[in-house]
Amino acid sequence: MEHVDEQDRVLGVVERGEAERQHWPHRIATTICRDRAGRILLLRRSQTHSRFPDYYDVMVGGAVDVGESYEEAAARELSEELGVRVPVRFMFKFLCQEGISPVWFGVHEAVVTDPLTPDPGEIAWQGWLTEAELSEVVDQWLFVPGGREALRRYLQSDSGPAAEEASPLRSGDVSGGCDAVGMIPWNLLVIDKALRASWAADTCSPDDLARAGWQPGNPAWGHCDITALIVNDIFGGDLMVGEVHCAGEQHAFHWWNRLPSGVDLDLTREQFRDGQTVTAARVVKRPPGPLPRRWEEYLLLRERVIEHLGHLPEPA
Repeated sequence: MEHVDEQDRVLGVVERGEAERQHWPHRIATTICRDRAGRILLLRRSQTHSRFPDYYDVMVGGAVDVGESYEEAAARELSEELGVRVPVRFMFKFLCQEGISPVWFGVHEAVVTDPLTPDPGEIAWQGWLTEAELSEVVDQWLFVPGGREALRRYLQSDSGPAAEEASPLRSGDVSGGCDAVGMIPWNLLVIDKALRASWAADTCSPDDLARAGWQPGNPAWGHCDITALIVNDIFGGDLMVGEVHCAGEQHAFHWWNRLPSGVDLDLTREQFRDGQTVTAARVVKRPPGPLPRRWEEYLLLRERVIEHLGHLPEPA
């Protein structure tokens, strides 16, 4: 790749790892994708990603090869990471000083109408969000620093068709509901927001509380088990559990959900910020009735979520 200066002028050719170690500016081509409705594609990086694993991002992209233009690299990366070939439109570039090393981001826009086939080594999850929905979560969720800044610049720029304000329950959303009479529709953002507002030290797992305490800056910490129960109340499906390893040793277990569609949904994975990995995943059927452990905390969390969402389905 090309080592550039603070005016994006080429100084030489280097390996990306060396550029990052030496904190030399280099070029990254990225694309912000919209669908026909104007929604923006949000990604969560894979847990094995070499840079910012498990972080959210709105940029699809990668390093610009030697002699390659930003536009050429952006189109190539879209094909490699999402399996789509579409025209890209250059929007702007900026020097980002946050993150691993200084980077010149060339930001593009593309309208994607074909089905996506994400590279699982790069992308763990993706979904389409309106501008309003993104604005709600960009400072709450764990975002790649450059992606957060790029989104803000993009929304202030002359970007493509403005995202329409979709109703809370959109076609294609994974959604939950309540009784048909007087039902208030939800989407995952609404549910996630209610959970985040309900997590606290008194609902945190005692083991995790003793291990690292609970802080508002990492609200999901120690809440995977009872959060998975709440999500199971809403959507049904199965509970999933895996082993949490750090520095080669098992430290704990992690819980999440497998929806009836077969999709895995994990609303607390972001709590792992010290290089933890989750392995040996297995399905666990939820037993009927009160659970022998953490039942009181589950009821407290459920009560708080109900304050935000209204009625929840009763546990199966």
